[in-house]
Amino acid sequence: MKEVIDFKNLYSINRQQIISQHENLIEQEKIRLQCELMQLDTTIEKSKLLKEKELNEEIDKQRHKLNVLTTFAPTNHFEQLVIFLKNWYYKKKIFYNEKNVAIKVKKSIREIVNLSQQKSNRNQYIISHFEDAVKQSCTIPLTELDRKKTILDELDPFIYGALGEQKVVKELESLSDEYFLINDFCISFSSPIYNKQENDYIKSIQIDHILVSSSGIFLIETKNWSEKSLEN
Repeated sequence: MKEVIDFKNLYSINRQQIISQHENLIEQEKIRLQCELMQLDTTIEKSKLLKEKELNEEIDKQRHKLNVLTTFAPTNHFEQLVIFLKNWYYKKKIFYNEKNVAIKVKKSIREIVNLSQQKSNRNQYIISHFEDAVKQSCTIPLTELDRKKTILDELDPFIYGALGEQKVVKELESLSDEYFLINDFCISFSSPIYNKQENDYIKSIQIDHILVSSSGIFLIETKNWSEKSLEN
């Protein structure tokens, strides 16, 4: 019961703590994203340069092969045809590779560029919509907290009734051993008792406390009234 009451009393504080925690989380995410974006920019630039170097080296190799072909002097028509075809092939390949350097470089870094764009979009969203990002982040814990509060609010009569009964029990425990206390006494009747006043049948009863003593038997019904009700 103490945990339940503490939860209700600390609800507003706990709610604010959750929001503050997620504000810190989003702020940390923003700092992390900015660091990751800087690293990604460096990685993209390095990958770009490496790919360009690789492609240019491949083109240089093809040019070298083309230059070597020019040193051959064909001795017959067959060799002349072979050299011509190789010459044509290398020229076409060099032309194609030179024309597509930028496309191949872009394709090679596409995944990392997409990742960088995603992180950049998230970073810009946090900067321009910080409160919305915090709300999204803490939706689940706040929903769970509110769900618990709603359930406890619905159970308020039972909770405070149980607290009241516990207070009465503690008070009655101060009596001497000549008194016998029975709490939460329940009984069902196999044959319901007819209640004339209500024109109804009583099938069972529940008594909060029965106090048995030499001076009589006391049936005690507990009502846990709030301070506001007592003042009214």
